[in-house]
Amino acid sequence: MKVADILLVNPPVSSPYQPLLAIPALTGYLKSKGFRVDVQDLSIDGFHFITSKLFLQDAVTRICNRAVKGDDQLLKRFYKTKSLALTLGPAIIENIDQAKRIMQDREQFYDYSKYTFAHWILNGVPEILHAAFFPTRIGDSKAFYSTYQIDKKQTVPNILTHVSDAESNIFLDYFLNAVVPDIKRRNPAVIGISITFPSQLLPALTLCRLLSQKIPDIPLILGGGYLTALTGRLETEKFLWDFAAGIVFYEGETALAEICSHIKEGRDLTGIPNLFHKHDPIALHDIHIEDIQQLPPPDFSGIPWGRYLIPEPIVPMQSNKGCYWGKCAFCSDLKQSRWLYRQIPVRRFIQHMESVHASTGAITFLFCDLATPVTFMKDLANHIRSENKSYTWYSSARFESQLDEKTCRLLADGGCLDLLFGLESASERVLKRMRKGTKLPDIIRVLKACKKAGINAVVSSMVGFPGETVQDAQMTEQFLIKNRDLYFAHVVSRFHADEGSDVILYPDQYNIAIKEESRNEITPSYEFVTHEGMTPRDADKQYMKISTHVFVSTAKTIGASTTFTPTEHYLLYRRRFGNEYLKSLETAQDVSEINLNTSLIAARSEVIIQQIDDEESLVYKPCGPFLVIPNPVARAVHLLQNHLQPLSQVMIQAFEGNIMEDKAQMEIFYEDLLILILLIRYNLLEYRGDNIKYTDNT
Repeated sequence: MKVADILLVNPPVSSPYQPLLAIPALTGYLKSKGFRVDVQDLSIDGFHFITSKLFLQDAVTRICNRAVKGDDQLLKRFYKTKSLALTLGPAIIENIDQAKRIMQDREQFYDYSKYTFAHWILNGVPEILHAAFFPTRIGDSKAFYSTYQIDKKQTVPNILTHVSDAESNIFLDYFLNAVVPDIKRRNPAVIGISITFPSQLLPALTLCRLLSQKIPDIPLILGGGYLTALTGRLETEKFLWDFAAGIVFYEGETALAEICSHIKEGRDLTGIPNLFHKHDPIALHDIHIEDIQQLPPPDFSGIPWGRYLIPEPIVPMQSNKGCYWGKCAFCSDLKQSRWLYRQIPVRRFIQHMESVHASTGAITFLFCDLATPVTFMKDLANHIRSENKSYTWYSSARFESQLDEKTCRLLADGGCLDLLFGLESASERVLKRMRKGTKLPDIIRVLKACKKAGINAVVSSMVGFPGETVQDAQMTEQFLIKNRDLYFAHVVSRFHADEGSDVILYPDQYNIAIKEESRNEITPSYEFVTHEGMTPRDADKQYMKISTHVFVSTAKTIGASTTFTPTEHYLLYRRRFGNEYLKSLETAQDVSEINLNTSLIAARSEVIIQQIDDEESLVYKPCGPFLVIPNPVARAVHLLQNHLQPLSQVMIQAFEGNIMEDKAQMEIFYEDLLILILLIRYNLLEYRGDNIKYTDNT
């Protein structure tokens, strides 16, 4: 007998801090239609498996016994990774359980010194896993459990090789020996696997391959936002039929309900909307658009809240689908935005919030909207304030003229902590080319209003949009530096030409040519050649330059709060202590043991210690809390700007003087700096004169 009509699975790798919204949203809908739903968050379960002491001990043994073949550059990378992993391994393995407990404990989490300790231990785990399963990397400098990369182009042959390769596939053994037997025991009628992020694709396909081999009689259905982004490529590629019976593109509520009904009644899967079917893989059937005003609230009842690395729940919610602006040329979500923008009425959305609060105890919500309209936010804030609710929330918004000081104060009084804005560029020419529909004077007015109201504005920008010049990028950089006191944090990204965006749909309008070889990769982004503006190499340099200069210029103003990763942790600290406390964390550090006269220059695999004067050299010990900063460059600059001033100048001069023209050489330079900083931070290195050596702590 089937225990459940459907098992909904969230595969690795996604956030270890909160559940994704997709599974609870589908659960709520399917239960409202009378189906029995089982839920499994394999991402958080997998996280605890690969961060267990036993797994990490086995990983260290594996590192010692591994022999990697490849060219000189690959071997250098491996041995550098191996050295770092074996150096950090004992301390990480000894403290990993304590670090996870700190993140989950309501008292210890808010002890900043303990929080920092736990953060550093957890951020060392990817180095061990990278060396053990080289060249696969899980996690990056932004978050230790956020990416899954195989260091190869994601072509069909490379995907098929990786999903069955025990040498490089981190989750293969876990799926085979723990997950597949458990799913066989659960015995659902159908399995639905949701792939929301790129980091989930390869682990999900690994699981699908094993399930299709070990439990071939249970139909597998794939779906999720990331697969929808790949619609064009997956319609022509047939390899997924070896992994699943069908793929649900776009919205999945009605599709999954009909799939469950068809299987329950012994019918085939033809004629189901939004389903790309194995036996009819020619084209999608009618695209079905959900009436979100009639959808029930998400159901988090099957979510293992106690396993996430957070002491109290922060819940994702969505108040609309699509985008009310829907015109930005770079946006891959336009494919869905163009259908029909739909907004849940504020009263119904509040009912959803109250339902989720009653079942989870959550009082902080992360809105997953592409952009939340000002009128909706005002109505929501008015209700929260009038009902004296303790709810707080974080959302994305556009730079709208309606966001004046009075409105922002209302939003703040009604629970708004932060708003994320897409600046994208400070060049009016580029903004017009992007069709952003924003003007710099309005942007400045909104930022000022947010600051006066106590709302933290987080500003994002991008570099490398087709036609953007070096001068355009410099305008963005100068705008961010000049107005650094108006926003709370800044995130910069490198432009990618994604499927579904106007840049790809109409390349001639943006004077680009898509590289044909990039069409063979199973990713939503295409490589392209631009016929005007910056070359890709120039764009890379400007991206690195902005991420470095803007961070250096804002670190003193913003304080340590910009270094909080993830957002969920930052929001809990922000809600509990406020901005002034977060800023004070930066100035509270004791730098008395730092030798400010020492200049460090790292190049490739060696570190040179140069003594500038005759002072007796000092042992460099950790000087206080230091959290993860958005990328290795900013991470290095942050530490060195505050404690080793000479090197920060060397780095900036490297950009301004174009010392390192080659991007690969630049990346190696910063990789070495990051390794050095990690070793220093774990107190595993000491300096004496012009020598560098491991301490006895190893």
